[in-house]
Amino acid sequence: MATALAAGVSPAGGLVATGVITEEEAGWPPGARQAALDSLSDGELTVLAGDRLQALGKVLRRQEQDQAQTEKIWENLG
Repeated sequence: MATALAAGVSPAGGLVATGVITEEEAGWPPGARQAALDSLSDGELTVLAGDRLQALGKVLRRQEQDQAQTEKIWENLG
């Protein structure tokens, strides 16, 4: 919820944008998400995609670090 508010959208909007709930579950009209995306310029979409890729990269790096740490622990155990 904090992320949605920081992004300037409602909590329901944040949940729909991330795919946690459907548009219908949030009370949005059918196709509202696509209409919102269609209203963005190519530049805005590129920035949005870049932000999401950067966030995904951080998650993947953290998972890789966790995996490496887990492997070291198993190696030390034996």
